[in-house]
Amino acid sequence: MTDMKENQGSEVNVTEPQEEVQKYKDLWLRAEAEIANLTDRHVKDKAIAMHFALQKFVTELLPSIDNLHYALKQKEDEGTRMVLEGFMKVFNKFEISIIEPNIGESFNPHEHEALTMQESLEQPHNTITSVLQPGYKLKDRLLRPSRVIVAVNHNKDDNSHE
Repeated sequence: MTDMKENQGSEVNVTEPQEEVQKYKDLWLRAEAEIANLTDRHVKDKAIAMHFALQKFVTELLPSIDNLHYALKQKEDEGTRMVLEGFMKVFNKFEISIIEPNIGESFNPHEHEALTMQESLEQPHNTITSVLQPGYKLKDRLLRPSRVIVAVNHNKDDNSHE
């Protein structure tokens, strides 16, 4: 009987340690989730920073690429062509694409910049008559629009009156 009296006097509340264990377990899970979120955010921020650094670098490089294009138009030179092809391979590797609209293609203000309008009876209204400078995209982001001349055809509505 003395054993029972001793046990009754030293009863320990079992629910308190379980609640404390659960509390620390919750804190640990929250800390683990926060670390995972910070890691994900860091990876995304790093990718964005690299993307913008590449964007700035390529934008600064475009005038030199344009000069290579112009040089080839003036005089076909194997060395210049090879250098330009090398740049284009690097552009493809980094998902940089050239925007070279076709003559007669509809003007797209999201990819083209109209430098001037030109009267035309042959070309439909609001179509490209000449490409002055190609544009470039980095993935889906426009680096520079294609600079074009756009047709103005005042006879565009003449067919609707007949």
